[in-house]
Amino acid sequence: MVDPGNTNSTALRIGNLSTLRTFTDIVGTNDLADVYQFNVTRDSLFNLALRGLRDDIAVSLVYDLDNDGVWDSGEDIVTVGDFDGDTVSDRLINTELSAGSYFVWVFPDRDDDNSSYNLSLSARALAQNPVADPGNTLSTALNIGNLSTLRTFTNLVGTADQADVYRFNVTRDSLFNLALRGLRDDIAVSLVYDLDNDGVWDSGEDILTVGDFDGDTVSDRLINTELAAGSYFVWVFPDREQDNSSYNLSLSARALTQNPVVDPGETLDRALNIGNLSAPRIFTNLVGTADQADVYRFNIRRDGFFNLRLTNLKDDIAVSLIADTNNNGVFDNGEAIVTLGDFDGDTVTIALSTKH
Repeated sequence: MVDPGNTNSTALRIGNLSTLRTFTDIVGTNDLADVYQFNVTRDSLFNLALRGLRDDIAVSLVYDLDNDGVWDSGEDIVTVGDFDGDTVSDRLINTELSAGSYFVWVFPDRDDDNSSYNLSLSARALAQNPVADPGNTLSTALNIGNLSTLRTFTNLVGTADQADVYRFNVTRDSLFNLALRGLRDDIAVSLVYDLDNDGVWDSGEDILTVGDFDGDTVSDRLINTELAAGSYFVWVFPDREQDNSSYNLSLSARALTQNPVVDPGETLDRALNIGNLSAPRIFTNLVGTADQADVYRFNIRRDGFFNLRLTNLKDDIAVSLIADTNNNGVFDNGEAIVTLGDFDGDTVTIALSTKH
């Protein structure tokens, strides 16, 4: 057999790894590396076994991130070897890989290590839903449409597929639930709202991000939050470029009970007009990323005490009492009679009493 090359550009091209492939060769003083290149056409569970060693030989699974034909720092997904001793035990790699082209490097730990080896490679396609891979940007996201029932998805992110992005709509203010389960590596998830509608995830547009960015935990990632009616994105991504894992994603939304059903406006001239405030009035609604304000207008006929209570808050929400003194329909500087909120923390109850 022709000896495999010793660089990415001269690697032995295996082609699509659709069946078990085995190779026998030698690396050592006169041949410092054997490099094999293979493709997986679908997201797959990849298995590698390096056996029959007589000296300290290592193996690396590599992905050429910048496609420059060189194994650069940080491009090894996993490396297995005994770099502090001289063990000759089998080297095994079992990991999930996104569809793409990869390299296997077999090399001696030291220049004076010499050994033949038996290399076996295989890949088994993973079951996925949807079969077509979701996009990896907001503009190419898989569009789920209205999230009216529980939706589940199974896919994989990792070195060759750095993100899966899903888009969904909630047609009414809703309690949103997300669960990311079945992880084999450190994968994170973000709930994103495209504030400026430019099709790009800009800084500050993630509502919540859940992951373990200081370690390697593979526990479930959960998001539970209230969302205003609108379009949102779920972004699933590896913590590091070397992290590869399949995942099970479930999404659901339950409409919140509201009064009024129609959302109040978010400017003075579009405010919900309550009319004369002659008796207590109660309203239930939601404000947040996609609904930045709810504005209510009311009239009083006689001087007296005005009372307001904002309760059942799950996040840091503020309230202002405003008098449009110049009657221009705009909340101008200085027109707030009083503003209450916890702008450095997370107050959950606001009460206001004032003479009007």
